[in-house]
Amino acid sequence: MSASEPRDSRDGTSPTVYRYGNPAVPPLLSAAVGDAVDELGGVICTVYFLDEAKAELRAAMIGGTSPAMHAIPERLPLDSSYPSAEAFRTDRPVIKKGSYVPHEGDDLAAFLSSYCVSAAPITHEGRRFGVMSLVVRSAPGTTPASARAQQWLARRARDLARALAPVAEQGLDIGPPPWPTVVPLHRQQPGLGEWEVPGWGLPDAPGSAGHTFMYQVFKLNGSLNRALTRDQVTATAEQHLMIPFKAQEMALTRVEDSRLWVAGHSGRQSPGTAALHGSGIDGRTPTAEVLSRGTPLFYGDRAGKLADYPDAPADDWESAAYLPLKGSRGDIGVCCLGFGAPRRFAPEERAVMMVMAGMLGAALERVCLEESEHKLAQSLQKRLLPRTLSELPELVVAARYLPAVSTSMSGGDWFDVVRLPDERIALIVGDVEGHSVESATVMGQVRTSVLAYVREGHPPAAVLERAGKLLADMDTDLFATCCVMFLDGTSGVATSCLAGHPPPVTCGPHGVDGPLDARPGAPLGVQPDTPYQDFETTLDPGTLLLLYTDGLADGSSLDAESCAEQQLDMVGRDGTQNLEKSADQVVGGLAPPDTRRDDAVLLLARYEGPRLGASRRLSRLDIQRHDLQGVAAARRFVRSQLESWDYDLSADTLELIVSELATNALIHADSDVQLRLREFADHIGLEVIDSDTTPPVPSFMVVSEEEGRNFEHGRGLVIVDALVSAFGSSPNGRGKTVWVEVATN
Repeated sequence: MSASEPRDSRDGTSPTVYRYGNPAVPPLLSAAVGDAVDELGGVICTVYFLDEAKAELRAAMIGGTSPAMHAIPERLPLDSSYPSAEAFRTDRPVIKKGSYVPHEGDDLAAFLSSYCVSAAPITHEGRRFGVMSLVVRSAPGTTPASARAQQWLARRARDLARALAPVAEQGLDIGPPPWPTVVPLHRQQPGLGEWEVPGWGLPDAPGSAGHTFMYQVFKLNGSLNRALTRDQVTATAEQHLMIPFKAQEMALTRVEDSRLWVAGHSGRQSPGTAALHGSGIDGRTPTAEVLSRGTPLFYGDRAGKLADYPDAPADDWESAAYLPLKGSRGDIGVCCLGFGAPRRFAPEERAVMMVMAGMLGAALERVCLEESEHKLAQSLQKRLLPRTLSELPELVVAARYLPAVSTSMSGGDWFDVVRLPDERIALIVGDVEGHSVESATVMGQVRTSVLAYVREGHPPAAVLERAGKLLADMDTDLFATCCVMFLDGTSGVATSCLAGHPPPVTCGPHGVDGPLDARPGAPLGVQPDTPYQDFETTLDPGTLLLLYTDGLADGSSLDAESCAEQQLDMVGRDGTQNLEKSADQVVGGLAPPDTRRDDAVLLLARYEGPRLGASRRLSRLDIQRHDLQGVAAARRFVRSQLESWDYDLSADTLELIVSELATNALIHADSDVQLRLREFADHIGLEVIDSDTTPPVPSFMVVSEEEGRNFEHGRGLVIVDALVSAFGSSPNGRGKTVWVEVATN
């Protein structure tokens, strides 16, 4: 006999294993579970049969009421501590009341303390078929699982064995089916009816409370499967857990770096909830206890909790429930529910809460993992994008990268603006197929090769031919599309070449002119020796250009080209001279971020025309991170440039502004900083570019000293906002651009 097989019991009986699916067996089982529930007032009765491998018991029939019967374990390892497994091993009846250590993942443990579990072997003349297991609710001061009840269950199990024996002797199959048959039974012991769970179902409708419980469970499960963010998980828990159970507050907490952090909150915030954020997991608190033991805590009044945890953070809850949130590798946090009045937690409510908490834990773990992967993917993507864009006095540019929020993987879209040695400027956008680490890696290689060939002085067609050959030689099945445009600022001649990419769209003084007349060649990497062709167009001063990837039309009924025309027409009709505002306007007209399944790039440029005398001058200053003299250098740079441009009256204002913006960038962004000062017809534009994506937020004076420390840097921005004619912040490739405009008239 192998170690995994059960040994003979004390009276010499041995286990007998039968195959599945005999139609004569279910009626016998149904009668047995019905009798047990009827006679002993049981909540659930389950018949387990031994599986073919003789390693576990598997449920053949479950009879009882919701929600408890949904928590019954379907498979029981023979070496586990379940009463049914012990009864089968020893071939004798077993009774336990909330004292055994449950198997991992056993939702029955949530309410077992209020139930008795009796199990009796199904044995007849040496044949051991399985076990009958009965769960009986314990009323205060009673012992329903008495010796008489245990004897009755043992006798009914033997009767079932005798009924099964003739079937087995005929060679017919007896044993666990592929899945158990579930039989709803609403027979109740007097004094233990469903009416003891107030607020759930109708007292005179058998099964109403259980079905009401399970309705919320199934609704919660379906909504959590669709949840993509922590906020959506929290909103779902509020709708199907917090509100139905009449809690006044809910906090979903998550363990990270050996501390507990609030990942989601709903309801009125109490002081104790605020103290949860960043709290330790080893202290003497209810949440630490739940994490340590992996079991829930329920307190029907405040006194009970204070007696157990006198040093717990103060809150205004009169009763509370603390539920472990279980992930794939154990407990990942705690769901805290606070109630405004003392209350009793019925066993059915505890069971449903624990089932819901298990679903919440899995969903919270999933969305947090996806958020981490998404942040990592975005970080990787941004590292492969340009930190700043080159500019010429003849060209103003603004760019946006829009990640696909609904996927956690990296995309392959990119853009570049490169100043060429002959004072031309190259505009580049491209897209490697797919959303994966490989897509981002191939994008980085293709982008580097395109930049190298551009800087070597090759025309656009030659650049794409060489990049296509390089991609075809790589060990990848991915292909890429790309648009390369060279713009001569003096003549306005734009030379473009397309590799499977949608053409740029232009907008002149009289509206959208449509896409450039440039026929796309094959995508890069399809054929190594694909020839490409350059196309020339002359742009008039004031012309707007929009270069983009096909993700621009994600979520739209239009194709990418038509969508680009529509967006550029909206920008052209608006008439704003600030391209950063125009780029934000285009982004605002696209599909909402949480619905995007494809990343996108847009590169917006305005051709100013050839340089005329001293107009449209441009200058810049680079400041190294941690440069203690950087702010002073920024002030000197602004004053000297404006004085050389004969703008003495604007120098004081812009010197104050650049001092504030450069200080914020150096301290809070902790990165290198680039300043750009540009002359326009009616204003001076100042841009401060850093590598932090967090936008600056002007903050007014606050009373609290702590709030003042947190928002001190924001108060200076209020002054900046009051001094300028326009002020804003826009994302760039790796960080942000804070820009201001100061009128010169």
